[in-house]
Amino acid sequence: MNDKTGKNYRLPSEAEWEYAARGRQNFKYAGSDNIEEVAWYWENSGDEKLSGNWESAKIVANNCKTHPVGQLKANGYGLYDMSGNVWEWCEDEWHGDYKGAPTDGSAWIERESDNTKNVGVSRVLRGGSWYFYAEACSVSYRNSYPQSFRDPRIGFRLVVLLS
Repeated sequence: MNDKTGKNYRLPSEAEWEYAARGRQNFKYAGSDNIEEVAWYWENSGDEKLSGNWESAKIVANNCKTHPVGQLKANGYGLYDMSGNVWEWCEDEWHGDYKGAPTDGSAWIERESDNTKNVGVSRVLRGGSWYFYAEACSVSYRNSYPQSFRDPRIGFRLVVLLS
């Protein structure tokens, strides 16, 4: 994409992602304390409203899925779907806590950047998805998968670098 457009894009750092998701607000989810206003998650992403215990079979039977961006309320920066819909990759490698994390908002990367040598490296995912429970969609919730993992519940949001 960088070559096609002449612009420079990259994944956000985990700190940048959370800053953008909070949108100058202190809500549990990106734009509201009410998940129904701002996020697609397992209870509201299908044909009918679900409740009770989370069950994969129930989610599949209800045709739960990703939704087009912008159908729910935006956060304070006007960004949509930073909670729910799809998990979003961050540039940071997974660490269990923030001890030793960069203090300038940059990505926390300790290994070589050559992806062919780091197939098993886990990267941070943020935001939750249509398939998961409400707590996973909170702005503060963190998850990770190996960077080689592909799934329809995972996407990305790019940062454009201004020159």
